[in-house]
Amino acid sequence: MGLRTLLALAVSTLTLALGCDVTSCTDAGCDTTIDIVIEGPNSGALPDSTYEIVVDVAGSIYSTVCSTSPGTSSCEPAEGAGPFELDIVVTNNGVILGQVRDQSNSMTPATVGLTVIAGDAPLVDEMWDVEYETIHPNGEDCSPTCSRATEVLTAVVDLGEM
Repeated sequence: MGLRTLLALAVSTLTLALGCDVTSCTDAGCDTTIDIVIEGPNSGALPDSTYEIVVDVAGSIYSTVCSTSPGTSSCEPAEGAGPFELDIVVTNNGVILGQVRDQSNSMTPATVGLTVIAGDAPLVDEMWDVEYETIHPNGEDCSPTCSRATEVLTAVVDLGEM
């Protein structure tokens, strides 16, 4: 064995013998999150239109407007009063992605509702019960501890309603 290997082995043995804590934590952060996908049938693109999107997070209401059209798809910043943040975007392939976040990591809302309207036609009106898994980005013995919804909440827009 080389000198470095012997030295490393001696330090490890000494640390274990003395009962020293050898946990090393990183500084990665995390938020409590719920992911939402709004798509057309068969995981497809939404038709070109303007969509009003309302998300109900345990009674806190957030709303935005998204437009899907070639080259100019976008969403307005979500508005709402409550302890959560809603980030929402239109992808290049015409699917709307949203994420509900709680940066304080203190809340895990039990329900999330979603309403999607194009023109006067309600296309989606769903409510989900949300379950979570615990995340330790820096290891189980290190902070922070966050929660992530165990499934992506996926809403398929019924194109027959448009």
